[in-house]
Amino acid sequence: MLDAAGDIASATLKVLSAVPASDARNGSGLWDTVDHPVRVFLADQAAHLPVAPAALYAFWQLTGLVGLVGGCFGNAGARIAWLLFGLGSLAMIWSQPAQHRGCSPARSPPALGATYLNFKLRRHGIAPRAGRNNARLALATDLPVSVLADFTGTSISNATRWTEYSRRDWLDYLASRTQI
Repeated sequence: MLDAAGDIASATLKVLSAVPASDARNGSGLWDTVDHPVRVFLADQAAHLPVAPAALYAFWQLTGLVGLVGGCFGNAGARIAWLLFGLGSLAMIWSQPAQHRGCSPARSPPALGATYLNFKLRRHGIAPRAGRNNARLALATDLPVSVLADFTGTSISNATRWTEYSRRDWLDYLASRTQI
């Protein structure tokens, strides 16, 4: 069975060798942005093989197509092939120098969300939640509730709670403590 698969792959590569090489694009379109680094990688690898770069690229695309279609029909082996195709594509993109990668999705920076920034600040010994709470408490002493809610992007009830925390007189608190 492996012999037959090898023969089929060999015949496919021979047929694909006749495929003319496509022009080397600069990666300006959407498809080219993702596709260009893969083409560059395969062209570099084909220089060491007796196979034309266009044939190697066509075989790579055929492998992905077979994995996708087979995976849609529930074939576990095809799903694994599709997963390996995606991981291989990412590996090809990341193995290229930065000028060949363009701005492919695999190269996008991590989102600068609150969780990411919190993690980075904590790594350097900065407690962002404590700093945020202190800043909000300082704002609550000076701003009216409606302005505080609008400024911090929180609800009116949350801003009211912060304003209550920032009160200068704690007579209600002391009175409740004496009753306990």
